Amino acid sequence: MSRRAELTNGLEDSDEPIYPTHRCFDDIVDFFRDLAEKGTPAAVLNRFTVVHGILLSPEGEPYAHGWVERDDGLVIQTGIYRGERILFALEREEFLVSHMVWDETRYTLREVLRNDRTLGYPPWIPEYRDLCSSEKRAWHARSWKP
Repeated sequence: MSRRAELTNGLEDSDEPIYPTHRCFDDIVDFFRDLAEKGTPAAVLNRFTVVHGILLSPEGEPYAHGWVERDDGLVIQTGIYRGERILFALEREEFLVSHMVWDETRYTLREVLRNDRTLGYPPWIPEYRDLCSSEKRAWHARSWKP
């Protein structure tokens, strides 16, 4: 079992927060790089959609965020839990409500690769880019067990 998988065990029973990495767009690249290094077939990679969005803080302030969605409705993110980077997931509907998703743009992996090559570092929509922030946010989630 990988270190990342070990860290997610029992997470749903914890009251400790999962902190953001403040590098969600890099986390998406790392997620796909890890899958590619493991030899994940293209058919599996194509089950994922990259999403960039505008979310609202509890105070109603907008901020940009990036995440990955699997075709079975799981939102997969990276966070900091007990000082370690972990992967975790929420059901899409739970994520939309708990993170107050206000706007989103969805990309296939092919579109991500093209945009990265032609537009540079994400997010690619100027309104999203303008909202990138270093403000710390925490959330609770059930773990993702691959």
